[in-house]
Amino acid sequence: MLRSIKNIALGLLLTAATTIPAPSAVAQSTTSCSRYIQGMFEGFSGDTLGAGHWFNVKGTRITARGQGGYSSFAMRENYAVRDGISTTVSSGKEGFLISKPNTTASVIQGKFQDVFPGRKDGKTDLTTLQVNRDGRVQIVLNAWGNATVNLANLECYRGHQGSTFVLTGQNRTYSHGFDFWTFVITPDWLI
Repeated sequence: MLRSIKNIALGLLLTAATTIPAPSAVAQSTTSCSRYIQGMFEGFSGDTLGAGHWFNVKGTRITARGQGGYSSFAMRENYAVRDGISTTVSSGKEGFLISKPNTTASVIQGKFQDVFPGRKDGKTDLTTLQVNRDGRVQIVLNAWGNATVNLANLECYRGHQGSTFVLTGQNRTYSHGFDFWTFVITPDWLI
């Protein structure tokens, strides 16, 4: 089972590496996350299709903790492995969905399984990503009593299409160390 989880993690990393363009001589500059978050609720400038109601998200986390650290990646809420084989339908193996229930919603959110390739028991942690209209981005640790963590130092990077973007954020918890999260967010009508 551990080998299968490691193979899935390696596959996701290789997929990400082949879909992200090689850096140019000048690094991509950050853009205001408030512009992108506003676009998630009200539509993106220049897009004729308006605001999306759901978004496909791919996510990773790196944690510095004690003398080492670990990494994890986000999979659909129903992601499961049995006897070393993923039992999740193929369309749901990469990433997860966040959605807003209506056009006046103040939160866009969705649950995902936080998968740890180095975890020998194969267990995952149910987690929720919340993007708030006021610009806050939060992680709800459902598997840990629904503790809510606010991401700080948000930075966004424009994707190859104006509506797809990369959002990064950090948080520090004294019991678990320093987390660095990265999410690639794409509106439903670009998928």
